[in-house]
Amino acid sequence: MDGLQKKKACTAFNGGKTPPKHRITATIEATIRQILQCNYNGCAKSLYQEGKILELVAAFANEMMDQNSVAVKGLLSWADSEALLRVRRQIDEGFLEPVTIAELSKQHFMCESKLREIFRKHYGITIYQYMLNRRMEHACELLSAPDARVKDIAGLVGYSNISHFSDAFRKKFGCTPSEYKRSLPF
Repeated sequence: MDGLQKKKACTAFNGGKTPPKHRITATIEATIRQILQCNYNGCAKSLYQEGKILELVAAFANEMMDQNSVAVKGLLSWADSEALLRVRRQIDEGFLEPVTIAELSKQHFMCESKLREIFRKHYGITIYQYMLNRRMEHACELLSAPDARVKDIAGLVGYSNISHFSDAFRKKFGCTPSEYKRSLPF
């Protein structure tokens, strides 16, 4: 892992000098940053980095499948498959900006009910749940900063009510944001 920074693992870490072979998504970049900024030592560090590498491989494989997605005959047309991919990318890149399903369907020229249906069939969760998952993942990243306050992070990920944020976080991760923050090695 120490060699990742020296070998300039991706353009996000080498100042953009060489173009990447594959697009580096925000999820992939965040995971690489978490690997490189690991605060654990010894065995805990190895386990943490191994888990993050598996997460990185899964994110990369998911991105590759999306880039190479081919509409399965009888399930989605090529146009619907491409529209679905664009919707997911829009959510991934702008998940903190409030957007409604009606707006997504208009932007991608698709009936709202059809978008809901094919998104759920293709990704296994609703559009709303996907957006919520992205926000909670981002909240975890923000909570890993030593000076981060739960109240501030709630606002940064789109919650005006801290108790609603805590409830959503607990539902996703099984602990409150404060408990999660206390478990981090600072």
